[in-house]
Amino acid sequence: MECKQSSTYCTKCKDTQFSYEGKCYQTCDEVGSGYGGTVDHQCVKCDLDNCLEYDEACQCTKCADGYYIISHPV
Repeated sequence: MECKQSSTYCTKCKDTQFSYEGKCYQTCDEVGSGYGGTVDHQCVKCDLDNCLEYDEACQCTKCADGYYIISHPV
């Protein structure tokens, strides 16, 4: 973990952790509901239209009424 100026703002976390706004987390769920992790271990707010719930990679797991998850392209 690399931190700037203080131990409360980090620029890099351990390989097994995710970073968000200068802090390190074991999972992005710790940041809050609707956050997922990117391949470079950053937590981001998941934002897909008509999606109500996401998994840890920001993939939609529950849609709003009238919408459906398509797992394979048609």
